[in-house]
Amino acid sequence: TIGAVGASGVIPGTQDPPPGPSDDDLGDTTSGNWFNPARSGEGCQLTREGDGVTFILTCYVYRDGDQVWMIGTGVLADGRIVSDNMVITEGADYGPGFDPDDVVRIPFGTVTIDFTDCNTGSVTMSPIVQGFESVLLPMQRIVPVDCGQGVPDPANAIRAGNWYDPDRSGEGFQLAVEGTDGLHVLTFYTYLNGQPAWLIATGTIEGNRIVFAEAVITSGTGFGSGFDPDEVVRTPFGTLTMEFQDCNNATMLIESSLPEFSDLNLNLTRIVQGSCG
Repeated sequence: TIGAVGASGVIPGTQDPPPGPSDDDLGDTTSGNWFNPARSGEGCQLTREGDGVTFILTCYVYRDGDQVWMIGTGVLADGRIVSDNMVITEGADYGPGFDPDDVVRIPFGTVTIDFTDCNTGSVTMSPIVQGFESVLLPMQRIVPVDCGQGVPDPANAIRAGNWYDPDRSGEGFQLAVEGTDGLHVLTFYTYLNGQPAWLIATGTIEGNRIVFAEAVITSGTGFGSGFDPDEVVRTPFGTLTMEFQDCNNATMLIESSLPEFSDLNLNLTRIVQGSCG
């Protein structure tokens, strides 16, 4: 017979689990592009905006072979970002035919990112709109970083975030720094014949400009359990050149190789302004 056993303090041979990453550490290092390696062709982009607090999350997916993009905001708290205001949009056209009054914003639901560290985590999508199912996916950064080093590239991080032409509310660009060598990923979310369209490109900053020489637009697969990476069709789009006046103002030259997309020259501003110092 063993009687009652009591203990105070730490039991020899045991220890508390290691603490998770702090929100301060994560806030500096989580901006960038996230994907599931088994699902190449879709993903999410996360940027901390110019106020240092707001995060904008966009996810690039498909429905019945067509592109869909969604966007929302959130803040980092307890190792997670909850964007419960995600919307998908439709109704407008591309280029000269774009009218911001045509944009229809449809509540999508909630997308949550839970971070294991600055390079790994999971994304949960909880849609309220028809045609989409709930999704839980492990995700990782496309370009891993050293989680202990803070902002990967402070000089370029001040340009990261979401950009738009104030006369064209409802479309825009999201710019993220990847790694420490000046690499940037740009996504352009827009429309074609009333349907959402997005394209993605990479480029390296040189001086005050970034040339995204091989932008691609995709199509071909479905959402959630209907996604198949082998069905993704990548079509060359053309070149985008972003030139900065400062960290809050820039121009964007779009040179398309596809006849349905005309060339554009836009004046952009960062949606959330920040200090350029």
